[in-house]
Amino acid sequence: MDFITDMYTSTKHKSVSDAMNGADRKFFIENRGQWHSDVLYLCRMGGLDVWITKYGVNYTFYKVERAENRSFRYGYAYSMTDKVSNEIENTILLGHRVLYELQNHNPNPQTEGKQRQEGYYNYLIGNDPSKHASYVGLYKEALVKNVYNGIDLRYYFDKGYLRYDYIVHAGADPSQIKFKLRGQYNDFVKDGKLVYTTRFGEVALAELHTYQGNTTIQSKFVKQGDVYTFALGNYDRSKDLIIDPLVYSTYLGGTSNDYGYGIYVDSSGSAYVTGYTNSTDYDITPGAFQTTNGGGLDVFVTKLNATGTALDYSTYLGGSNGEEGRSIYVDGSGSAYVTGYTQSTDYDVTSGAFQTTNGGSWDVFVTKLNATGDQLLYSTYLGGSADDYGYGIYVDGSGSAYVTGYTNSTDYDITPGAFQTTNGGLVDVFVTKLNVTGTALVYSTYLGGSGYDGSYGIYVDGSGSAYVTGYTGSANYDITPGAFQTTHGGGSTDVFVTKFNATGDQLLYSTYLGGSADDYGYGIY
Repeated sequence: MDFITDMYTSTKHKSVSDAMNGADRKFFIENRGQWHSDVLYLCRMGGLDVWITKYGVNYTFYKVERAENRSFRYGYAYSMTDKVSNEIENTILLGHRVLYELQNHNPNPQTEGKQRQEGYYNYLIGNDPSKHASYVGLYKEALVKNVYNGIDLRYYFDKGYLRYDYIVHAGADPSQIKFKLRGQYNDFVKDGKLVYTTRFGEVALAELHTYQGNTTIQSKFVKQGDVYTFALGNYDRSKDLIIDPLVYSTYLGGTSNDYGYGIYVDSSGSAYVTGYTNSTDYDITPGAFQTTNGGGLDVFVTKLNATGTALDYSTYLGGSNGEEGRSIYVDGSGSAYVTGYTQSTDYDVTSGAFQTTNGGSWDVFVTKLNATGDQLLYSTYLGGSADDYGYGIYVDGSGSAYVTGYTNSTDYDITPGAFQTTNGGLVDVFVTKLNVTGTALVYSTYLGGSGYDGSYGIYVDGSGSAYVTGYTGSANYDITPGAFQTTHGGGSTDVFVTKFNATGDQLLYSTYLGGSADDYGYGIY
């Protein structure tokens, strides 16, 4: 479904900006012909569009990324002044769509909107009046009736969170409920949660809450091939049954601009988030490592509890100039490893770190926080005399951190005997493995041809082989014999997927992926 432009009107004459801020934004917009007939309602939240359809729910995750982070691939770079003055023009919309597709459902369910709001939307798009829709209703609750025989789906908000329940009416058979996921990278059931991965990280449907009145019924997600359903304990079939997959969603941020870029979920369901903020009042917990904004853009590292209702800890990271957090990983002890890039010469680095001073304008940083977020276990710069950007991090079982991104430094730190010891062009990928204390490099290598090459994602398997992906504009990027695609497909960039051996001095395989236009790789698992 295409993104559309809509107009909001209020019976109390609220302005568009007032109406679209805060709690007013959380409602279900009915379909009165402005969208495809399969759509029943649309709910728009920050970074997420939820399309409720006849065949299930279409979740569209998105974020706007500033284009200066990709400027090198087109052969130029912005100054900081340019970044501000061209903030709107130099943005790219990134999205990922995942469909919860109901199986063997009623193709024509009935709908009922509840708690209608005072405002409404007018859709006056294009010059065909037959496709216009006026006085489109907004509701706090949407009921889709009889999606299966005797089973309704109720969508609503609870404490600001989007929720949905299956209402299994007396005598109905809950085993009718079956669904597939489409569009996700991976999906699995873990610790009672249904988890799927997107380009932006993991999304979890927490354990089921199934009940009749005050009585809780045992229940869990079950995967049968590529179809999900529910396994239920005994219950009274003469009464209504509510199956409630617990989901949480929350805002994080202060009064200025806040951007989330990396997320990791530990085995207990706690979410660790990083990004960057311009807010001096971002939510920081007492006793955190850094409780005030160091200046301009600062990294944040925030740990949410498993229900998304409270912060376990939240801290700034940053010096007097700008820095951005891009990726986060958490080890088995709860220590968070963060990477990104900083322009500060006073970014917090630890004594004995591998690189204690900023090598150039923008340097990579790698920072390890303790489990309570109040102390640095290590923190180091990585970078040469030009610009260096960290975008992906992974930590192996021994505690060694693997970092990737891109650099236009010809003097980025490379270890002897590495696979590629010199910069192949203006901008190259780097892959760097730090020791467990952040005091030395285990290996560090360039990766790239004569064009523009950058990496966004890294994964390491049990044998220590690192897999990286990103984009390449090089026709002479290193490709291994017999690879899936041995020549550049066309356009400015192709995806690459490259696997290193455990010592970083040899490619086990490397391939292009791409067609005749532009292609970019953002995540790998």
